[in-house]
Amino acid sequence: MTAQRAFIEASSNKANSQALLEAAEEARLAAEKLEALLSTSPPADEAEAAKIKESIEKGHQTFKKIQNQIFFDEITPQIEQAHAWIAELSDPEYPEIGKEFIKRYEDAAFRVVADRDLKCTAAYSSYSFATNDPGFINQIILGEKAATNTVRLFNADTHEALHGMQLGKCAALNADPFSEGTITIKTTDETGAECEKNVSIVICPEDWILLQERCEQDAYTKQAWLNSLLLEKMPETPDGTESLAAKTTDFNDFRRQSNGDLKTALRATAQKARAAAYFSDAPDGAYRYSNKWQDVALVGYRAALDQRNKENIVFVRISPEDVYDIGESFGPNTFSDDPADPLLLTPTTLLTEANNPAEHSLSPAEKLNNLNKDFNIPDKSALPTLREYLKQHGLTPADFITLAQRKPASPPVLTVVTPDAPMP
Repeated sequence: MTAQRAFIEASSNKANSQALLEAAEEARLAAEKLEALLSTSPPADEAEAAKIKESIEKGHQTFKKIQNQIFFDEITPQIEQAHAWIAELSDPEYPEIGKEFIKRYEDAAFRVVADRDLKCTAAYSSYSFATNDPGFINQIILGEKAATNTVRLFNADTHEALHGMQLGKCAALNADPFSEGTITIKTTDETGAECEKNVSIVICPEDWILLQERCEQDAYTKQAWLNSLLLEKMPETPDGTESLAAKTTDFNDFRRQSNGDLKTALRATAQKARAAAYFSDAPDGAYRYSNKWQDVALVGYRAALDQRNKENIVFVRISPEDVYDIGESFGPNTFSDDPADPLLLTPTTLLTEANNPAEHSLSPAEKLNNLNKDFNIPDKSALPTLREYLKQHGLTPADFITLAQRKPASPPVLTVVTPDAPMP
């Protein structure tokens, strides 16, 4: 296993933390002075005022970049320790499971960054609209909550990495509303003449919600599995899953009940995760983890369509194989042994009442209906499946994954590099 290091863009050596702190403070003070100038003596020239505002924004961005660099340097030993733990994991059915995970992690070439302002523990970003960093970014973001202790970071990092591994297996996840990547197809124009057209394939909202549910079920379940192997090896460590959708204790119970069968335990855990209560203080409440995942998917989908070019979108629906491919992220399949199993497309249940009247004025079902109406998205029964559409144009799901991810993203603020030196 190799160590991972992060460095600020254009810096080839790890800078001294004190020097970084001083640079961050300098950037912050410079931005504040410009803000005061703009407030007390605003220039009459609009162009000059715009330049000052741009300088202020750059100052704040520089401050944040340096703060996040310092944070990443602080948690790098924890990342290395967590990866050392993973590499040593072993399962009776998968003796080399830890080493396989690390190999998959390194092959995925994740961009790992730290963000002190991240509200959640960690996140995975697949595609971006950012003008300075568009397209496939394949980024794991670690927040301050992830660095509470190494066990928590172990769980956060493995969970987000599993999401990235899903992208490498499931073509449908790359038909992302946040991806403006296109493929060139042969078609005919208004006169019937043959022509070429660039289209952007996007999964319809109803099926996108289902995919996001299955992604979370798969990631939380396999996170619980890996955590169970860690606790078996290091029983003195705290359990990092007790407040999550899939708990290690549940996974262990299901595995015992199935006489040690891993697939049975994974699939039972995944089903329980979907139905788990989201609020720990309301275990009998109607709001489940599945409802939370639905809300996040709906908000993200609308935000994506609000920002992107919609002229070239081709909406498609999913097939059972797409859900199966999510389950193939790592280790045994979380959902089925049969890629064509119709149960893989069991529809998600959307709440028909607002989840929290103080925060959500509409129910998820209403949000979905409005989304389809506002963007003229056809009923999914009238849409081709992703596989049908790709086959029609001479492409396989693997081809589509390659095409969707083909343009390398611009260098990030924090870039992960892998030195040749072995991890201590």
